[in-house]
Amino acid sequence: MNSPDSLCWEVEAAHIVPHGSFGRDDLFNGIGLCRFHHWAFDVGWFAVLDNYKICVSSKLPRLPSDFGRMGDHEVIHTLTKGRRAIRLPGNRELYPHINALRWHRQFVFCQ
Repeated sequence: MNSPDSLCWEVEAAHIVPHGSFGRDDLFNGIGLCRFHHWAFDVGWFAVLDNYKICVSSKLPRLPSDFGRMGDHEVIHTLTKGRRAIRLPGNRELYPHINALRWHRQFVFCQ
């Protein structure tokens, strides 16, 4: 994802199962996100389904329309547009682990 100024790429390694819940530091428990989406994932505004599509919390549309805006860029409300899938590595063995994604949906995701 480009940063809002489109001058650089900004990606962070986000834990799917957090360290505080004994999440491991490995590829199967990780997902690359920009800083804002990393925060939104950590607090449960969205999750990733078993088919790697994005599932948005039903609470998200209730947020103020300017919530998650960075200048002219919509960072949070764009998640509500369609059932987008995350970008995955070419090697299926490197995909985020389904069990980690399920854990996140069960214990973090705000339905």
